[in-house]
Amino acid sequence: MTALGGATSTRDELNALNIEVAEALEKRNAVGLSEFYTNDAVFLTNGEPTVIGQDAIRRMYQELPPGDHRISFEAGEILEEGDLVVDVGSIHSQGERIARYVVVYRRQPDGSLRLAVDVPIFGAQNRF
Repeated sequence: MTALGGATSTRDELNALNIEVAEALEKRNAVGLSEFYTNDAVFLTNGEPTVIGQDAIRRMYQELPPGDHRISFEAGEILEEGDLVVDVGSIHSQGERIARYVVVYRRQPDGSLRLAVDVPIFGAQNRF
């Protein structure tokens, strides 16, 4: 996970980060996945307890069952203010949108972005 500098847009940065996250998720690399999050990150999903902190998020990813399809993340509406970036995007599998998400990133001192709040939204409510 590296900071992108120069003329790279935030959208380009998020697109590159989304590819890295999808690859780590496909490999079920819980340690690698947890490193995309801030130490105090919050992960929220429907019907599950809130997961707080990088270590708890790593443990959550360690419990994931094997996946049968590769997923990808597509950045959507992007809002920036100070060191925070909000991405309201979508999750795809086999060419179909399967979910939406809201992610709040916090820019780190080295310029990289890490997930501070991660909210995947599955089900009928994601049809907007």
